[in-house]
Amino acid sequence: MKKLIYTGAFAVLTMGFVACSEAEDELNDALDEVEMTEESVSEETSVELNETLELQEEAEQLEDDLSEYLETL
Repeated sequence: MKKLIYTGAFAVLTMGFVACSEAEDELNDALDEVEMTEESVSEETSVELNETLELQEEAEQLEDDLSEYLETL
C-alpha cells in the first residue's frame, strides 16, 4: 500500500514538473515574440522620426525661401 502511495506522489510531482517546464517554454517563446515586436516597433518608429525630421527641414527651407521672396517684392 505504501508503494502505491509513494508511486502516486511521485507521479503527481513528475506531472507538476513537466507542466512547469512546458509553461516555462511557452513563457520564453512569448517573451521572444515580445522582444521581436519591440525591435520592429523601434525600427519603424525611428524611420518615421527620420522622415518627420526631413520634412521639418524641408519646411524650414521653404519658409526661408518664402521670406526671401516676400522681401524681394
